[in-house]
Amino acid sequence: MAVIPCENYNELTVDRCITRAVDALGGVDAFVPPKAQVVLKPNLCLAEPFDKHVTTHPQVVRSIMKLFATKNADIVIGDNPVGDANVTRVDHIFAISGMEKALRGFSYQRSLLQNNLIQLINTIIHFMFLTMLCRLIYSSIFQNLKRIPLLFFLDV
Repeated sequence: MAVIPCENYNELTVDRCITRAVDALGGVDAFVPPKAQVVLKPNLCLAEPFDKHVTTHPQVVRSIMKLFATKNADIVIGDNPVGDANVTRVDHIFAISGMEKALRGFSYQRSLLQNNLIQLINTIIHFMFLTMLCRLIYSSIFQNLKRIPLLFFLDV
């Protein structure tokens, strides 16, 4: 896990921070083989402007897209928003949150992630977190930390 403070949402600043975080974990090659399919799941829960801090900031997603685009990845961006989850609502959230504008020029697909996929993703995330925690505990005992590629971008 890499924790890189990012002082603002300026494009160059966020690009630099995202790149530093990914590089600290072994670089983009550790996560995205050439032409891989990648699912990005930003928080797109409500149709609110990004300055309300309800959704993942569009610049964070744009910076990740830039990095993954260098690998010619097939990128899917999706979420299962709060309330009446449907494709029209996801499109509306993309527009209102600024995500649509931030991602102009990139090739990607939008997806309404179904509840079972969201549950699977959350299960994997929890498993990876517990695995990382167990390895950290193990390493503190045996002083032999093995790197675990874990890629989360928290926009808090």
